[in-house]
Amino acid sequence: MIVPIQIITLLSIFQISVLASDWPQWRGPDSNGIADASDLPTVWSKSK
Repeated sequence: MIVPIQIITLLSIFQISVLASDWPQWRGPDSNGIADASDLPTVWSKSK
């Protein structure tokens, strides 16, 4: 019975630490997923 409680406790601690961390790189600096680049490819090819 102690093992499931320990697993739940460890998973809870991990979840809290992930939620509390700041991820500034996620979806760009403004967190909006918009790229500032202007020369982006519009067609994908197998050679590139």
